[in-house]
Amino acid sequence: MRKLYAITICVALLAASHLQAQCTVNISASTNDTVCAGAPTTLTANAVGPGTSLSSTFAGGNNHRGNMFDIAATNTVMITSFDAHPMSNTTIEIYYRTTPYAGFETSAAGWTLIGSAAVIAQPFGSPTAVPVSVNVTIPAGQTYSFYVTSTNTTVSLNYTDGSVEGTTYASDANITFLQGVGMEYPFSNGGGVFRPRVWNGVIHYTTPGSPTYAWSTLAVTPSIVENVAASTVYTVQVNMPGCPSLLNDTLSITVSTPTANAGNDFAICAGDSATLTGAGTGNGFMQYLWDQAVTDGVPFYPFMTQDYILTVMDGYGCTKTDTVNIVYNALPTVSAGNDTVICEGSMHTLNGTGAATYAWDNGITDGVPFTVNATMTYAVIGTDNNGCVDADTITLIMNTVNVAVMVVNETISALDSAATYQWIDCNTMQAIPGETNQSFTATVNGSYAVIVNNGICSDTSACEIILSTGIEANHVQNISVYPNPTNGVFVLTTDALAKTVTVTNVAGQIVFAFAPQQLNESMSLENEAAGVYFVQVTSQDDVVTTMKVVKH
Repeated sequence: MRKLYAITICVALLAASHLQAQCTVNISASTNDTVCAGAPTTLTANAVGPGTSLSSTFAGGNNHRGNMFDIAATNTVMITSFDAHPMSNTTIEIYYRTTPYAGFETSAAGWTLIGSAAVIAQPFGSPTAVPVSVNVTIPAGQTYSFYVTSTNTTVSLNYTDGSVEGTTYASDANITFLQGVGMEYPFSNGGGVFRPRVWNGVIHYTTPGSPTYAWSTLAVTPSIVENVAASTVYTVQVNMPGCPSLLNDTLSITVSTPTANAGNDFAICAGDSATLTGAGTGNGFMQYLWDQAVTDGVPFYPFMTQDYILTVMDGYGCTKTDTVNIVYNALPTVSAGNDTVICEGSMHTLNGTGAATYAWDNGITDGVPFTVNATMTYAVIGTDNNGCVDADTITLIMNTVNVAVMVVNETISALDSAATYQWIDCNTMQAIPGETNQSFTATVNGSYAVIVNNGICSDTSACEIILSTGIEANHVQNISVYPNPTNGVFVLTTDALAKTVTVTNVAGQIVFAFAPQQLNESMSLENEAAGVYFVQVTSQDDVVTTMKVVKH
């Protein structure tokens, strides 16, 4: 008695161990276990309870494409799968109907295809699992029929000749397997129906209960949908009928939350390029994507003020956005003014317009007068309050008045014949009334000059001293200097040999003096400052003629 008791305990322990091995649960997620913040994911508790099976036979002895047979349920069961007995590798289809098969052997009407799968035939006498999830529930007291067949008309399933069609061949406490018939494919296909025949195989089934679920979210359904905002560990507890204890599982869902930084807003000037470079953090391979057809890190040329949106995507496809604004500033319209004619040696002021600050070339300061001694073009760069720049130029055209004179006896003549004239008395610097001709003849000894106006500018000649009124004398005539203005070197030409030549500056200081040895004398002011100089030519009878020379 004690020995039997020990055996009973051992069998019970083995049975409990077997049930424990069959009772499992695991949580699966519809997405990866790393998701984007706020993204929905479905969590499913996949619970497996105790199952069992009923074998018919693997004796073989006969074969054809497949079999139809009935299964009667004593208790409610779920048929989960079948093992078959194929003669070779093939594909197997499984059908069922909710009544016995009688009368439907040759007709597909009322049959439901559960599925099909390719199988690799095991050695004769061994079951070949058919990987088709049947999952058909037969209520207690009901009889369902099944059709298991090879789809390959050259490969048969092994079956065994029966005794009485529709009678019990094998049974347990839950189901009864009845003898059936052999078939062609599909549904006899015009061939015969062979009866009675015993299907060779294994029927796998479970006795369904009503499992209960308890999630850490307080949900009680097999599946839950979560919008995961932060990394969370989910737990489920399942009470599965027939299992010796509660089933538990946990799943950690990690939330990926990338960051995005498009940079600070900034401004550009028209025609300038801009480069946008995104930054951010995240998991895995990072991508920085811009709208407006902008490529990260590649210069482009904006044409208007606009927002640019950066999307940072991490290796899980999670995204975060940020925005940067680029202000587009038009260039100022800078003007240096119109080209202007300026009298030689006069003061002029350049003023730029259209910007905030101005920078001139040639040492000019905006708004500060300077002396114009030559025709020249001046450039200005204007910068507005946005730091944008534009440029313009102006040409100051220097107008030179020819104030050279020629003295012949008591007559002084201006050499510029296309001008207006006013002769003055150098002693009083007053205009001599009525003396507005090109030539002036002194009636008394004195110092005289002429104001020459060429229609644009006026200038005054050097004073000429007349000491010979009433005296017949031989003067130096036809005096000229060239080039005038000069860069330094010029030539004095006379028609008679002069006694002396004296060059003075505007302050009356003698630069140099000499007694000429020829009618054409070359002289140099290269070492002197730019400005106005006077060349005084004294004839052999001491008559002085003065010429003005301008050095650039």
